[in-house]
Amino acid sequence: MGIVADVSRSRSLMLERPGNPLYRLGGFSPDLGGSVLAQVLDPQWRGEVPGVDYDAVRAEIRTVLEAYHQGWSRAVHDVSDGGTLVALAEMALGPVGRPRHGARLDLAPFASAHGDLEACFGEAGGFVVEVAREHAVDFESAAARHGAVCQKLGEVVDELTLRVEGLQQGTVTVTLDALRHAHENTMPRLLSREDA
Repeated sequence: MGIVADVSRSRSLMLERPGNPLYRLGGFSPDLGGSVLAQVLDPQWRGEVPGVDYDAVRAEIRTVLEAYHQGWSRAVHDVSDGGTLVALAEMALGPVGRPRHGARLDLAPFASAHGDLEACFGEAGGFVVEVAREHAVDFESAAARHGAVCQKLGEVVDELTLRVEGLQQGTVTVTLDALRHAHENTMPRLLSREDA
């Protein structure tokens, strides 16, 4: 909770402008313990829940706040509930009825080191940030100054797709319509007596 001094400067999680770069701010951990994915794959599975590096979190939040106050960021979303790929899907979908944009990602650095599932769905800390392309260097410099890990993930695109490159299993492309359908129909389907 807090006070927003100037509401006109507020940022949502919705992707805003094609051509803007997307960054993952924060160190990457391959741990899936306690994650949504672990619950979906096997509710009995209990992996080790990753620890919290408070200095790293402080650096990430300071970078996000500076980007916000300077007007560099266009959209920000944490990766703590489903990982990087779920965060990007939510950013691409945005509110119903608003213009949407897709994203093209390259997860090769994460997938080659840790595996596809970990790269896509690892929830250990961090943010996905859309940065105004003219301020990309400013954002990278701020992250370095605050001591936050910052890696470029890809960019916002005009196509209504989420394209993920660099996975060990190959490139995956999903339409935003398919994501929207899955997002809006999963809970009703799970709660439907017809499926019981």
